[in-house]
Amino acid sequence: MHKELPLTSMQSAFILPSSIGTTVSSMISINMGTGNVKKSKDVFKIGWRTGAILSIFNNYLNFTNFNASCAHFYKSFKSY
Repeated sequence: MHKELPLTSMQSAFILPSSIGTTVSSMISINMGTGNVKKSKDVFKIGWRTGAILSIFNNYLNFTNFNASCAHFYKSFKSY
């Protein structure tokens, strides 16, 4: 049986914003097609805020992981 590997933090950093962008684009298109402009604007506002929050959160996680890996590298290099 095929075993799936877990996502890395870099993969999730690209997948999450991409899926939000696709969802927001679809919702805006549907609402514009039905003539509901106000709902389209609301979806846009919620979408960019959610994307911005996730982006900040992902950047924080990636930065802390990067610092931890650099510290590990430095300790292993120092032992030589």
